[in-house]
Amino acid sequence: MIPFALVDEMRSPPGPAEADMLASAESLKLLGASLTTLRRDLPAHDAFRYGAPGRALWIGYIPPPGRYAEIHAAAAAAFIGLPNSPEEHRRATELDAAYPRLVGITPETLWASTAAEAEAASAALGAPVFLKGAVKSDKEAGPEACFADGPGAARTLAARLLSSPRARGRVAIRRAVPLRSAGAAPNGFPMAHEWRVFTLHGEPLASSRYWQTEAIAAAAPAGALALAAEASRRLDVPFLAVDIAELADGDRWPPRYTVVDVGDGQFSGLCGISAFPLWARVAGAAAWSCPEEER
Repeated sequence: MIPFALVDEMRSPPGPAEADMLASAESLKLLGASLTTLRRDLPAHDAFRYGAPGRALWIGYIPPPGRYAEIHAAAAAAFIGLPNSPEEHRRATELDAAYPRLVGITPETLWASTAAEAEAASAALGAPVFLKGAVKSDKEAGPEACFADGPGAARTLAARLLSSPRARGRVAIRRAVPLRSAGAAPNGFPMAHEWRVFTLHGEPLASSRYWQTEAIAAAAPAGALALAAEASRRLDVPFLAVDIAELADGDRWPPRYTVVDVGDGQFSGLCGISAFPLWARVAGAAAWSCPEEER
């Protein structure tokens, strides 16, 4: 059981992220959790004033650097345990922290903290490359905000990314491996056969297609689930979201897959996964460390 949950104050106007947060909050309340709205300016020590000792979840937006550690420490002081420690949260959230453990099951990646370094990294990998911040990409702006067909273009994209909170001062320059296509999104971004998989202690709990198109199977295939489980075990993050895509291998059987991205499960979009069954499984299997049990 999860007796308590923090839910971030929702931004306006509401969008898909807020719809997911609302569905998750309602589901956790039905499952018996008491909810507290976490305002952005709320001191960490006030977040758990009404929280019951035991395990808890934090549902919302990716927190700024340092905020997760503050909230985690305040939770521990109130004998409340969040699923991921600050270091585990960072490993799930910042790709440069995760990448050393994912080598071989995710595209080759080099790192840059300046536009010039990104240009050199692009030249080393060869075109095309995919650029993203340490935390997120800018794919909502379309393919031209992510893909570079040469070092000069990579330099320009990196300069833009480095000015964004998505980067936290670092840009990933990734080899753009061919993925099985499912067409293009309305903004032109190439959609792959890709799935989001939530895992708890290395075991897949729920999955759904990342792109909401009937061209992609609704649930992740067995091979994608197996790779998500391997990524979870390698990262050693209790509650994780893993994005898995099928490689473009023609008629190869069985298909091969690659890890596209990872994230802390508390701050990951549902991608069409039904909220209540997901959180019911999390609540039923909740086995992360809890300060209440260590008293």
